[in-house]
Amino acid sequence: MTTQVTVRWHGELDFDATDQGGAIVPMSSREDVFGPGLMVLAALGGCTGMDAVSVMTKKQVDFDAYRVEVSAE
Repeated sequence: MTTQVTVRWHGELDFDATDQGGAIVPMSSREDVFGPGLMVLAALGGCTGMDAVSVMTKKQVDFDAYRVEVSAE
């Protein structure tokens, strides 16, 4: 299965990423919008969270919250 994301430039340092289903994620160097570096950290946290919740659900572990904190230098 091939996955594709299209990234378009909208002037200055503003971009958006669109997936095959049409979901759009804005990216920018502005402080009020996630930049590409934060998107990488968010993807790492999201992937880790999905794996952990999937395993806990399959193992029938009771939980009502889950949190991942990701940091980088």
